[in-house]
Amino acid sequence: MFGIWKWRETEFYLGSGNSSNKGPSPNAGPAHIYYFDTTTQKFTDTFTTNDEQVDRFVRLQNTLYIPGHDPRGSDPASIYRLGTGGNWSRIAIDGVHIYDLQEFDRSIWVGRGIFAYERNALISANLPNFLSDRPSWNYLPIPSVVQTTSRIYHFFQIGKTLLAAGAPLLGNDRPGFFEYFPTLNKWLQVTNAKRFFPGAPASITPDRYTIRRDAVLHRNLLYIGSAIHNDHHYYPIGLYRAFSANYVKQIPLEAGFLPWDVMVRNQTAYVLSARQKAPNQFVIRVQKSVDLRHWNTVLEFTRPSFARSFEYFKGNFYFGMGVEWEDETQTSNFTFLGSPEESGNIYRISDKSIEPAVLKKK
Repeated sequence: MFGIWKWRETEFYLGSGNSSNKGPSPNAGPAHIYYFDTTTQKFTDTFTTNDEQVDRFVRLQNTLYIPGHDPRGSDPASIYRLGTGGNWSRIAIDGVHIYDLQEFDRSIWVGRGIFAYERNALISANLPNFLSDRPSWNYLPIPSVVQTTSRIYHFFQIGKTLLAAGAPLLGNDRPGFFEYFPTLNKWLQVTNAKRFFPGAPASITPDRYTIRRDAVLHRNLLYIGSAIHNDHHYYPIGLYRAFSANYVKQIPLEAGFLPWDVMVRNQTAYVLSARQKAPNQFVIRVQKSVDLRHWNTVLEFTRPSFARSFEYFKGNFYFGMGVEWEDETQTSNFTFLGSPEESGNIYRISDKSIEPAVLKKK
């Protein structure tokens, strides 16, 4: 379960699938869009995408969007938009993948995955144009981007600075990180991307650095530093806070715990982490902080797999269970982090209880 996102006060949307070409269960889909109504306590299958994976929901101008992670077949990439009547519509867009959307300076930036010979992993549209039924795009041919990356996975903003995390082209060992300069209307490569990952394991080479999950608390960015893993998936390597692009601190976790998701609700930051205690036995932990320096454990529980995503609403935590392929060189007899049978299940736990209630079995 790639994500649980609160949309309205009573609705959570769920992301799932697998777009990896390598396996296991390669190139899954088509991915369905489900939501859970906390009032009726029911799940609804609202829409079937043409993508192998739904792993991100983005709120832009009070409208919910989904970047089309990887289309099935030879169709062009997509952006999905939730209409006021609850119906989803599809915006076709050039590219192989659409990984992220970001509003900045009255424009919408799109992070794409493209073929190596193409020119633009980053494109944009001004806000009124993007909100139209048929937006047109500004293609920004930047030599630094063309030479070093063909994928932009995630946008993140530290203060007033907009940055993008991508993937370098094959054979390039430099991190695929870029900073946007509005006065120049240019994206320039960040030459020292290692500063975003202090204390990262030495076994992770800089070309694998990425950021996929983040949240903002009091102008500080809370994020999970990750390594590119299993095609265009990711594996967590550390938890960080950044006051500026040049002031980054690692947030220590207890030995063995990996961070999987972060969120900010009611001026409080929450971190979801997990530690494998034994085969098919994981300790899942939620911690909270009001300043990103001092953390308290809210709850812990044990399940056969780790929780990849979580949400919080009116005294209840909701967890989406996940699984990860540990060794991406395997072609059979796959070794998993977690339990495939548990992955995809949804649990609810009150912040006053430690007993998980099963809301949905996959």
